[in-house]
Amino acid sequence: MASSKLKTLYIFKFLSEQSDESNPLSSVELIDMLAQKGIICERKSIYADVKMLNSIGFDIVTTLTPKRGFFM
Repeated sequence: MASSKLKTLYIFKFLSEQSDESNPLSSVELIDMLAQKGIICERKSIYADVKMLNSIGFDIVTTLTPKRGFFM
């Protein structure tokens, strides 16, 4: 349970600090970054966390260009 909460917080941290419109982070990149923190997850959980963060008011954009990914 704690790693699930940490996962969501790390996703927010990675997106807020390392992404922008020109440099979105893909789900694969986020999974790799989380793995470096000892958190193993699947792609579908990344999408669920992004959806949850958006639902509480964080402006995370899903994009297809320049690559498929997310940015803040």
